[in-house]
Amino acid sequence: MLKNRIIGCVLVKNGISVQSIGFKKFLPIGKAEIAVEFLSDWDIDEIIVLNIDSDLTTPPDFELIERLSRYSFVPLTAGGKVKSTADINKLLRAGADKVTINTSAINNVKFIAEASDMFGSQCIVVSVDVKKINDSYQVFTQGGRKSTGLNAFDHIQTVTASGAGEILLNSIDRDGSKSGFDMELYSQASKHTDIPIIACGGAGHPEHFLQCITECRMSSLAAGNFFNFTEHSPLTLKSYLKSKMINGIRFGTKIKYSGFEFGEEGRVGKLSDRQLAKSKYIPVEKEII
Repeated sequence: MLKNRIIGCVLVKNGISVQSIGFKKFLPIGKAEIAVEFLSDWDIDEIIVLNIDSDLTTPPDFELIERLSRYSFVPLTAGGKVKSTADINKLLRAGADKVTINTSAINNVKFIAEASDMFGSQCIVVSVDVKKINDSYQVFTQGGRKSTGLNAFDHIQTVTASGAGEILLNSIDRDGSKSGFDMELYSQASKHTDIPIIACGGAGHPEHFLQCITECRMSSLAAGNFFNFTEHSPLTLKSYLKSKMINGIRFGTKIKYSGFEFGEEGRVGKLSDRQLAKSKYIPVEKEII
């Protein structure tokens, strides 16, 4: 059975981690190193780091990835301003396990095949930013500001045929909204490709992940803002999904919130006084053998 992947997105703008709302508003969070270390420590399955600086003429920030990779002990995907196989090679050498490409995959679709042939499709992720325009999903670039005129599902078929290993499908409309994943988008997208799709945009409650898994059959789900302000959030999310009988959840730690109730906001509920009394630390004499 295909395991579900819970993926954390770290957006970096002007050297710091930011929260994105609609691809337009960016709120500072803090050091990207802390964000990566937090996700890695609290049982995230993978991390995607995207450099979203507006100056597209500059090369990828190789030093940033080299620095952040020291804090990650899970697969790390790097993206932002990737224009050539030389860029991909440098990012992989800097510590990335996979590389995501976006605008370059639109400007030159042969670049996908070239990159996949050189490095293997398993480490080439094509990022697709999508907005719904008049009941049609359209592909946008430059942080959601420029319309390409491409139909999202046609583009998904093209990048699949060109050798992409995965697709990071971002909903611009839902980004930072906390209103849930765009179920229609991901249900339709899965019909146009046989490679993994990473759903991203809109998560605000553990139930949103549950819905996307059960109703859209998505096995890979990503979020950024959702993980920023809740203690142990990757681990509690996994525990919530496990409590809802989602079996394809991987735990990389012995810490699990099994047996706990989850509140309306999806957070771990407070134990009763009786349960707390049973959980008190009891010293045990050292065994002499």
